[in-house]
Amino acid sequence: MKRLATRSSSPGERKDLAAPDAPVAAPAPRGRRFTRARLAIAAGTLPLAVLAACAAPETGVAPTEGAPVVSAEPALPEPAAPVLPAPEPAPAEPVAPAPPAPPAFEVLADRHGGTVLDQNFPDPFVFSKGDTWLAYGTNTHGMNVPVFDPSAAGLVDALPDANLGAWARPGVSRIWAPAVARTADGQYALFYSAEEKSTGLMAIGVAKADDPRGPFVDAGAAPLLSVQTGGATAAGGAIDAATFTEDGAVHLVWKNDGNSGGGATNIWIQRLSPDGRALEGEPTALLGEAGHQAWEVASYTAPRPLIEGPTLTKQGDTYYLFYSANDWHSPHYGINYATSSNLHGPFTRAPGPWLQSHGDRAGPGGQEIFTTEDGRTWMAFHAWHPDEPGYDQGGARRLVVAPLEFSAEGPKLGG
Repeated sequence: MKRLATRSSSPGERKDLAAPDAPVAAPAPRGRRFTRARLAIAAGTLPLAVLAACAAPETGVAPTEGAPVVSAEPALPEPAAPVLPAPEPAPAEPVAPAPPAPPAFEVLADRHGGTVLDQNFPDPFVFSKGDTWLAYGTNTHGMNVPVFDPSAAGLVDALPDANLGAWARPGVSRIWAPAVARTADGQYALFYSAEEKSTGLMAIGVAKADDPRGPFVDAGAAPLLSVQTGGATAAGGAIDAATFTEDGAVHLVWKNDGNSGGGATNIWIQRLSPDGRALEGEPTALLGEAGHQAWEVASYTAPRPLIEGPTLTKQGDTYYLFYSANDWHSPHYGINYATSSNLHGPFTRAPGPWLQSHGDRAGPGGQEIFTTEDGRTWMAFHAWHPDEPGYDQGGARRLVVAPLEFSAEGPKLGG
């Protein structure tokens, strides 16, 4: 913005009155007096009324004898003190707005479901307690286990590097697919996948806390399950831990990472000790290559299927084992389920995929089932935006929830 310059006025000239009996002086030449007025006008020193008087033409008539002679140039008022405009304030430094607090769950995901977090939050696990629910995700946003609380702002890290088990390699962005369960000792157990220092393969560890928000601490010198202790149940590594509780007993469900080395992949189940720190009994394979469907085969695992991300629930007398399949960083990823009348199987696949790319959600997967205080059942999962199906496309696996209903025809996802 340009400022207007201010010019102060100069004092005007003044002539005294002649004495009444003095001889009348000849009038001053017109040009001289008019020239002086024009200079004053040009200099901008005359008020508006005087400016008008100076602009009027002179008559040239001599004054009447004996009358006082008054100069045609009136006295000029003393100029007012110059008034300078107040300096403009300096422009304020731009301040980046604070990030808005995440809206409440009911706002973004009502009874019809929807995208809860429009940012990267893969492999969500949701823990519901009373009227509160918490979502845990695979490492992202600089955190090993980011936790999203819809009633609070921002994310917190439930398992920072300092709290990892001594067996786990920190700082490699390989803390995957967490799951949380309440244990018989009144604490909360966080099951997570991490790279084992001694083998370089993925293993499953357990960390404990008094609060489901953490921070959790893994005090173990060795993982709960690894290729060194799990044999075939951890061939190629062990990842994607989930929990299932029935009759007070908590079970661990996971995937052996066989496809990482070109081997077979299975989904397993085994009972946990009451405090969640050890596996008890014998493991059972629930789902594997037998009976797999063509859509489950990823381009880089052909001819073998890639199945992972197990989630187990029970409705009536039927056990439903949901799983993800195909290539996780593509629109071909999807979700299906298998059923059994027995916890340890055998499980039979439903024709799939049950949920695949649709609308504004591409490659859905990493599903988890949870029940809210009002008794309603929900499914949480992640999905890419269809225009960005992969990190190499600039995409993000957004957190989505939708109501889940079961009937004789099978499960149905709302929203």
